[in-house]
Amino acid sequence: MDSIHHRPAHAYGHRLHFLESDAKYRLLFENGLDGVLLTSPTGAILAANPAACALFRMTEQELQRHGRDAVVNRDDPELHRLISQRQSSGSARGELEMKRSDGTTFDAEIASAQYVDDTGHTLTSIFVRDITEKKRARRAILAANARLEERVKRRTADLEMLNQDLESFALSVAHDLRAPLGVINAFSELLEEREAQVVSERGLHLIQRIRAAARRMSRMTDALLHLARLSHEGLKKETVDLAPVAREIIANLHDLAPGRIVEVTVDAPMEAFADLGLVTQLMENLLSNAWKFTSRRERAIIEIGRIDAPGTPRTFFVKDNGVGFDMEHASRLFRLFNRLHSHGDYEGTGVGLATAHKIVSRHGGTIRAEAVDGAGATFYFTLGAD
Repeated sequence: MDSIHHRPAHAYGHRLHFLESDAKYRLLFENGLDGVLLTSPTGAILAANPAACALFRMTEQELQRHGRDAVVNRDDPELHRLISQRQSSGSARGELEMKRSDGTTFDAEIASAQYVDDTGHTLTSIFVRDITEKKRARRAILAANARLEERVKRRTADLEMLNQDLESFALSVAHDLRAPLGVINAFSELLEEREAQVVSERGLHLIQRIRAAARRMSRMTDALLHLARLSHEGLKKETVDLAPVAREIIANLHDLAPGRIVEVTVDAPMEAFADLGLVTQLMENLLSNAWKFTSRRERAIIEIGRIDAPGTPRTFFVKDNGVGFDMEHASRLFRLFNRLHSHGDYEGTGVGLATAHKIVSRHGGTIRAEAVDGAGATFYFTLGAD
């Protein structure tokens, strides 16, 4: 396959003696499923097995008469690359477009090896396999994958737009509600103070309910507006040890509920390259969650730690033995206003974990949760590369 000039195949007849004299080689040659060509350095085809004749739709004599140029395109750059590779290393493997006698083409996988026969002459064996259907199937799979990827991208974009619309709407409502909520809270407080001796006990209870609802709505609007600011605030990254941050938050939670007994362990140090203000908010949200959902445990346990694994960003975790949740609902855990437990059981705004997710995303990290319903939860998060 190294020249476009051919010597007639019969000039090499003595070199094919092994095919005639050795029955086992002849059986392999004749019955192989792949096409096999034996060629000379000049490109002459000296022998072709039945599989090769079927592939090229020519008899062995026709292949011998026409030579290599009848089955390949001599100007194909891949052909010259394979020839060069075989000359330098003694063998070559690749893909070529090959021709049949009727002018049609097919994709072929080629494996060729150069060797010296027992008379000292150089010959080349070429194995040919039709991979037209294989390549067609591969192209179909790639096209299907591309279509699927495009659908996923469109679906993801649609979901992101819906989430942005929901967030924008919620933030707009939160902003508009701040003033009337302030009025409701102020007047209900005045009503409770000034009319306490006039209204009935039930009336006073209803006023207190109004004030509690107004305070809760105020907390929710404040949380939403804080969430909005997270998208626009610049990050001021520095080396932060999360261990003292966690201890201070736990101390504050103890001050709010001095009667609670909670066993807390904190790994130290827990260094991260992050925005101190944002990761403090992140830890406060996660630890407040753990504190809240362990409130009904006689022996509450909260663990804050880190996991270091080669080749991956440092992972931090907050673990508790609280009520946990069903992992079937884990996919919606970090969505805005999502709650897995009723407000009557555990108070909350439905914004805390969405805020945690936003903070982690701003740092280029990830956050996930693992839980057993009734047996606690663990939140894992990274803060991107150091």
